[in-house]
Amino acid sequence: MISLEQKPEYLDFYNQVLGVKRIPDPNHIVWITKLDEAGNILAVVAFRNFTQHTCEMSIATNKKSNWASREFIAVCYRYAFNQMKLSRVNAVINEKNERALRMNRKLGCTEEAKLKNFFGENDGILMRMLPNECKWIQETNHV
Repeated sequence: MISLEQKPEYLDFYNQVLGVKRIPDPNHIVWITKLDEAGNILAVVAFRNFTQHTCEMSIATNKKSNWASREFIAVCYRYAFNQMKLSRVNAVINEKNERALRMNRKLGCTEEAKLKNFFGENDGILMRMLPNECKWIQETNHV
């Protein structure tokens, strides 16, 4: 089940998993949540740092592989590209987070740059998705 509701407990899950404190302000952060049949949170995808053309997307999961349905991923990218009309989505990933880097590559993101010391002593890897590169909005417009 996919929830577009901006429930604080969904953002709390995101904050806890990623070890951050994002404030639930609809002008600065929006999230889409994947739930199981019992209503347990499987993943929260947050969109933040909006500009006229871009935003940053990050994913917090319960570490299980059953969150990444084609439908859920398509909903997330359709929000960014079709609803918000953005020209790119960015993700900055800790260079030590091989799982997240691998997942972003599988999603179709392109590595653009290394951001020195972005995560303290660790570098950040800047990845991007453009609408014309996004198979999730091109293959699943019916979702």
